[in-house]
Amino acid sequence: MRIEYSYLKKFLVSNESQNKLSAIFTDLGFECEVDGNCIDFDLTPNRGDAFSLKGLARDYWAFKNQDLYKKSFSSKNNLTFKRDLKVIKEIETTACKNYHLLLLDDVVLKKSLPKNIKSLLESAGIPLIHPLVDLGNFVMLEQGTPLHVFDRETLSLPISVGFSVNKESLKVIGNEVKEITKDTLTIRDESGAIAIAGIIGGANTAVSDSTKSIAIEAAFFSPESLMNKARQYGLSTDASTRFERGVDPSIQAFALERYLDLLEEIASFKLIGCNKLEKKTNFAKKITLDYQDFESFAGVKISKKFITRTLKLLGFIEIDSSKTGLTISTPSHRFDMSLAEDLYEEILRHYGYDNLPVNKPKAAPYANIISVDIKNTLRLFFINRGYQEVMHIPFTASNLDLSENKSVKVANPLNSEESLLRSNLLQSLISAVEDNLKRGFKTINLFEIGRSYKKSGRSFSEEEIVSGVICRSTKAKFWDQNSLAYNFFTLKKEIQDLLKTFGIKNYELILNTDNTFFNENSLMIKNNHSKEIIGSFGEINNKFSSEQLYGFSLLVDKLLRTNQRDNLNPVSKFPFSERDLNIVLDKNID
Repeated sequence: MRIEYSYLKKFLVSNESQNKLSAIFTDLGFECEVDGNCIDFDLTPNRGDAFSLKGLARDYWAFKNQDLYKKSFSSKNNLTFKRDLKVIKEIETTACKNYHLLLLDDVVLKKSLPKNIKSLLESAGIPLIHPLVDLGNFVMLEQGTPLHVFDRETLSLPISVGFSVNKESLKVIGNEVKEITKDTLTIRDESGAIAIAGIIGGANTAVSDSTKSIAIEAAFFSPESLMNKARQYGLSTDASTRFERGVDPSIQAFALERYLDLLEEIASFKLIGCNKLEKKTNFAKKITLDYQDFESFAGVKISKKFITRTLKLLGFIEIDSSKTGLTISTPSHRFDMSLAEDLYEEILRHYGYDNLPVNKPKAAPYANIISVDIKNTLRLFFINRGYQEVMHIPFTASNLDLSENKSVKVANPLNSEESLLRSNLLQSLISAVEDNLKRGFKTINLFEIGRSYKKSGRSFSEEEIVSGVICRSTKAKFWDQNSLAYNFFTLKKEIQDLLKTFGIKNYELILNTDNTFFNENSLMIKNNHSKEIIGSFGEINNKFSSEQLYGFSLLVDKLLRTNQRDNLNPVSKFPFSERDLNIVLDKNID
């Protein structure tokens, strides 16, 4: 939305420069930039209320702590709208909450449109069509609710608003014919559709130079009823842009009064009727704001006076308040407000995001994060010994080493086979080895580095684990050997080499008490310094495979927390030298 700077400055009663004004609105969340003599606003879809001078002024004056809003919008005309079924027959109340129609006769233009209005419309990219239509577009730009002007002599009253029942065609403004589908909200008279509601009017009822009688429409169409409709018909109008985002349902009558104020300055006319049909609806929502919760969210304490004043200037109505918080009612123009966090955003926008302090995190980084270097050390160790790394998803149907109530359940599993988080890596590694055996492979060395998950009461824990499974079938032969010998002691040597790599020297191999995966020919590794179990290794229980499998499972975190240091001696002051000494002695010397 492009607004001429000179007009905007006067409208806001502001002395700010163009760049300063642009910076203020950007800080308020309305991204904008200077474009020649205009300010170009890039408004977000949730802020339909800001697609008008009135909406921008509301936020600007709240930022400046100026209560100018009510003083700035008044009308010389005070119209009384009545229900007349001969003018407005019916409306589809699920999509149209109110429909106003102003009837004027004997309209005679005496002056041209004021230059400031022409300039504002042209700078906003709204073409000048006809003074009667241009005034409606100006009111839309000023107030935020679109108006549509019909040539009243072309209408067959009464008007009705509803979804099209049968497929029909309509020649719209611009003389393009649109095929209207059944789910499209239309404005109709006795002859059929005369406009696509909230998007565009029909060519046959449009204002022309010969028009003497007009009907001005102001209505509220719900965003849901118009969603994607303009795109469906290949149209993009200023009216559809606003209705899709939400128009204030309480300002239609005032918009028509404002239209008459402006029309009186350039034309003479006779007011025939002020008609409306509506379904009274309370759009307000109640939201409770807790001061303590807001302070925790914002990271800064903001005075209660500033909070209540800002919300009041933005149009929120205070229903109840206490020492701990307040309850407010949302204004009719704010469709995007429903949560306490929405109020937080409004307060912080006007407090200024740049004014928020930078608070350092109070918590230290998680101590058990395993560095990439450690994982790479493990990978190189096993890859250099002929292992292949595999990666499995952390979901499983069951954990063999844990009961179901101790397993971590997934809240939204993709299927029943992935309803739990794994508590070990051996289970999936054994399955992978079995799959490879079925495909004819006889020598299989697999390892995996990943996390395991367990539940303890209401808390959860996760640990980084490195596990591996080895299968060296006796049927596997090399060209220079009868068979490849691999047994418990081969695995033991590999594990000892791994412990040595991580500087673990003071450890003890003890009997393995966990027989979930291993048989009696297995051991556990106990760190004598920290008294912690590092892991276990040995023969895999033969219930898992017809082949002899070996495996290991080690806690990566325990490999690092050895608290052992190598003793280092100072470097000698003298250069290193090596000598071979030969001494010849008599055999008879005692």
